[in-house]
Amino acid sequence: MKAKIILKRFMFFMLALSLLTLILPEVSFAQSNGATVINSYGPPTAANTWEKFTIPLTAATFNVDDVTFQQVMANVQQLRIGTEFHNGYDIGVVDSISIGTRFSSDFNSGLEGWSASGDGTMEWIPSGGVSGGHLQVSDWASGDWHYAATPPEWSGNWSDLIGSSLVFYLKTDQPSYASMIEITSEGSNRLVLSADPSIVPLQGSSNVSVSPSPAATQDMAVSLTSSDTNCITIPSSVTIGSGQPSGQFIASAASGAQTDCSSVITASASNYSEGRLTLRVGYDSGQGGLVSTIGQFPDIVFYALACLGLILVGGVLLGAGIFISRRRNRLRMRNTAFRGGSCLLTLVVIGVLAGLVIGGVSLIAFGFIPGQNIQPASAVSINEILKTGGGGLLLTLLGAFLLNGGIKAIFSRRTIIEDDWGRLREKRGCSAILSGIAQAFFGVLLLVAGLGMIALTLYKQVLPWLGF
Repeated sequence: MKAKIILKRFMFFMLALSLLTLILPEVSFAQSNGATVINSYGPPTAANTWEKFTIPLTAATFNVDDVTFQQVMANVQQLRIGTEFHNGYDIGVVDSISIGTRFSSDFNSGLEGWSASGDGTMEWIPSGGVSGGHLQVSDWASGDWHYAATPPEWSGNWSDLIGSSLVFYLKTDQPSYASMIEITSEGSNRLVLSADPSIVPLQGSSNVSVSPSPAATQDMAVSLTSSDTNCITIPSSVTIGSGQPSGQFIASAASGAQTDCSSVITASASNYSEGRLTLRVGYDSGQGGLVSTIGQFPDIVFYALACLGLILVGGVLLGAGIFISRRRNRLRMRNTAFRGGSCLLTLVVIGVLAGLVIGGVSLIAFGFIPGQNIQPASAVSINEILKTGGGGLLLTLLGAFLLNGGIKAIFSRRTIIEDDWGRLREKRGCSAILSGIAQAFFGVLLLVAGLGMIALTLYKQVLPWLGF
């Protein structure tokens, strides 16, 4: 009898276990809205070097079964790219992200809705990326990992992206171990910060938005802090109305703030994870060039005036040098009938070269050439101004003298040379023309180099020093 009872209990146990096994897939399906799939990747092979990563969006890549992966992709709430590769403080930067043919971000104009997640703080860097701007996620040292998280607008049904790839470029300063890619269908309450312009103008301000995801169903009070109030000041809080997509506040450069100072803006609210955004004072590539804070005139006015002033000053100095050189040549050639009327032509050539070189540098500074940018120095240095600007002026003057002498030799077919004994001798004909061409060529090279150094000094040192 006891054996029959034990046998019946065993049979009931096996039957219950079989039924449980049959309904487990159904239970998993019912709970699939809270699933997260993870794939390990990296680390980059070298520090501070851009490396391309391609992550296939397949169940095998994320080491889950097809059903689970399909359930997650049918209701994606967030994708996070791990940017932490080191136990200590580290920085990860990301650029040119694409998911299949449906989503892409090149970050040439700003954050594009991306945010930092975990213990990171995000900053938009206007240059130095694969094709221009890029994202930088810095360790906030709260103990968690840091990530770059997709914009809330990208959430939804990604079923059509199964089989495509997540492609992005990444580099880090500490490639110690692998990081991970997370795709989750779990609902996550987060605050996303964005600024326009993305870099706060010196003595100016930026409009900052804080967007709750999902939107609040009632009025939400968001607390705000700035890690460095000597750099950027913000209000202590902002209220987001019920059902509103975002709230706005002003981030202002503090009185006495220095160009290139930065501050981490933190937004926090009940039942939402913190949002962090690093804002920097100074250059704003998103506005098409250097930020002007004088009056209400367009920046192009100051650029044009600065370039015109530079050309006028250089022209006066070059004209004086050429006049002295011409007088000297006349004295040397007082016994000949040769007088080369090359001064005007030399000035015309110098003016054309100045327009081309300074105009080209200005186009880069204004952001008209994709993937190229001129960023002001983090700290203005008088020594650098004197060294680079003075060196450029010296090369420009030397190039002008060579060009002037070369043009004279070409058109007059005569030139004066100095032999090994220091005696002045005259060359004529083809020999003089060839010497003039070589002299003019090297003069043009020195002029281009000198004018380029002067223009770079203007945009990188002088204009930030003057507050533009």
